[in-house]
Amino acid sequence: MKTFFRYRTLIISVLILSVFISLGLVYQYGEHKLEITDAYPLSEGWKDHATNTYFDLPYDFNLEAGETHGFSLILPETFKHPQYLLIRGSLQDVVVAIGGNIIYAHDLREENPSIPYASLWHYIPVPADSDGLELTVFLSTPFEAMSGKVNEIYYGAYNDLNAHIFIDYGRGLLVGLLTLILGLIISFISLFVDKIKNNDVVYLGLFAIVLSLWIISESRTLQIFVDSQYMIGALSYYALALLPIPIAVYLKRNILSDYVKVFHGIIVYSFSLFIGIILLQHFNVLGFFESVILTQLSLILLALLVFVLLVLNLKRHPRHQATKTFMLYFVIFAIIGFMEFASFLFEDFDLISVFVQGIVVIFMIVLFSRYIMILNRNYHIRIERETLEKMAYIDRLTGSKNRHAFEEDLDLLFSHPQSKKQLKMLYFDFNDLKTINDNFGHDVGDQMIIDGYQMIEKTFGELGKCYRIGGDEFSCIFVGVTNKLYQQQSVLFNEMVDAYNKDRPYQFSVSYGIAAYQQDRDIKPKDLVKRADQKMYLDKEKYRTNK
Repeated sequence: MKTFFRYRTLIISVLILSVFISLGLVYQYGEHKLEITDAYPLSEGWKDHATNTYFDLPYDFNLEAGETHGFSLILPETFKHPQYLLIRGSLQDVVVAIGGNIIYAHDLREENPSIPYASLWHYIPVPADSDGLELTVFLSTPFEAMSGKVNEIYYGAYNDLNAHIFIDYGRGLLVGLLTLILGLIISFISLFVDKIKNNDVVYLGLFAIVLSLWIISESRTLQIFVDSQYMIGALSYYALALLPIPIAVYLKRNILSDYVKVFHGIIVYSFSLFIGIILLQHFNVLGFFESVILTQLSLILLALLVFVLLVLNLKRHPRHQATKTFMLYFVIFAIIGFMEFASFLFEDFDLISVFVQGIVVIFMIVLFSRYIMILNRNYHIRIERETLEKMAYIDRLTGSKNRHAFEEDLDLLFSHPQSKKQLKMLYFDFNDLKTINDNFGHDVGDQMIIDGYQMIEKTFGELGKCYRIGGDEFSCIFVGVTNKLYQQQSVLFNEMVDAYNKDRPYQFSVSYGIAAYQQDRDIKPKDLVKRADQKMYLDKEKYRTNK
């Protein structure tokens, strides 16, 4: 029964879910499942204009950069009805003709040569009664690696073609979005929730965000959300160049702090490379696709440099567990990164997405587990810090604020002219405490101090803040309290003291005095304290005279 009570919420939730699924399986009527119709491939029987040979898609011709490549196909009977063609241009200009008439033409840089080439999906409407006509496609690109590359061509309804893109490439998009969300959550928690001084986990979050933008741009689905050719063509290269910066800052501040100057150089170099590739593209010197080899080589060299620094740091600090852990993760990332670079060199661009997704899955696991550990550590640090702060500002016997808090609060009020003008200070000193300690014991004396503070807090604490200054001395600070209100609480305090003294073997007595801020006399906080203390001693003298 105790186990059920402890896990009652979970058990009830599972029962409700089980009942819902059972009823859903029992009461099945009709076919209501949403069916997604995929696009139809148009892959077989294409004729190459240059060689008069037939080939199937996808295909890669050995062509020179800038050479226009044409190929054609007789459209089947399904094109008796209106259809859409879906052509993936790999950094290519695309022209489509049916029956000798051009129905679509897209020059990637027709409007502005500084706009980068982008790999785009081309949706091409084909009119009805096009069956039996010759479909001709012309492709051209200034990049030799992409020249002659022909991707698969699909046809179908417009929505079916969109579904095809999601079915084939949605996994990369999902991984990218999850990484983006994870990075945003980590960054948000690090900046606004987990407020630990020098909490550098935010840089891991920024690394995840930059990496996610690269993955999304490489997933071939960015065009669904973005209509800017510049963004589609540039985002991947931007993210790749910026990728080392957040991780370099994190390493500099946490794991490899002995090599600060080296990481300053890495950060400056990476940012300079980022600016450089943008300028090269803008002035039409080197396109992003051509300069990406510089970025990739830089990443490899930087990875080797970081690995060397990790080894050196491990030799210098052999028991540094953070270095060992990060080195393990780093080696895994580096191996997959080298594989991705090799696939780029061998122009097997489809493999890149596979390696990237492998990187991201590992990265998400590592980052999340790492962040949970750091969050747990920071939680304990925060609890410890709050405990120390409480001990620094709170009196252990009475639970009141102590002298340290009193001095800080008073300094703060003196730094605000308006508050200072309305300031009043009340100073207390318990009478005959030594006598009570000697006759009844220190336990009774301590209890009297506690009880005395509680009476002060219940009355004068409503007007401001009260503190235990030390021993049997207390003080209260008021801002904007009138003399009438003070007198009312003073009467109430005296009544509480009288009630407290009934049926006790000793008499509790307090001397106290109040001083209001005077501009010509209270230059510093200690001047006001001294005058309040003097007022208290005048009251103590009256007590001794009447005793």
